[in-house]
Amino acid sequence: GLVSACAALLHLSKHCPVSPILCEHGIFVENTLVVGEKFNDPIHTRCLELICMITRFPGNNATLARRDGVIETLLRCAKSKSDEDRNWSMLSLQNLTSEASNKIPMAETSVLKQLRISALRCDNTSEQIAALSALVNISTEPGTIVPLSSTPNVVATLITIAHSSESSKEVCDLACGCLTNMGLWIQNLASTGTVPDGMPNVPLPTHTSSGWRRWENTE
Repeated sequence: GLVSACAALLHLSKHCPVSPILCEHGIFVENTLVVGEKFNDPIHTRCLELICMITRFPGNNATLARRDGVIETLLRCAKSKSDEDRNWSMLSLQNLTSEASNKIPMAETSVLKQLRISALRCDNTSEQIAALSALVNISTEPGTIVPLSSTPNVVATLITIAHSSESSKEVCDLACGCLTNMGLWIQNLASTGTVPDGMPNVPLPTHTSSGWRRWENTE
């Protein structure tokens, strides 16, 4: 029945030459997403695994990210009570964000908020690493610096993880890598600012504080 059919499709999805064929099959992807969201269905987790398997083929990811319902389904399933559901969802998002053309479209608030939440799950290392890896992927694109830096608590979460004694070396390296990428793009933006005519071009950072009409300290 359905379980056997799902098992057969899952087996096929793990073969590289078959992956793009499955991805191009709109009805297959649509039905897999529908069942993947049915948390009471016995095969829903396997459907999430199916989606993840076809994201392993890099050529699929630009198409998948733009297909209706894919990102939305993964975000909803990333909130599941099941560790395995969340793992497959995060691993899929990690693979999707590895595609260069997906980085800016996926740097939206709903995606970043969920990645931040999953990045804090130190009790589920696979989910945490996948979420942080997705954030690193997104941070390699300079056009994502504004949403990354303005989405609530993303930067604070990365700093917390980077300095947590509970973080493994891999987790810490990922958090630091994302912060480093963001810092680089911010520094580049600052260094390319326009200096008005007649004003000195002072090297940055100046480390100089300023105030408004301060009294001179005569002591």
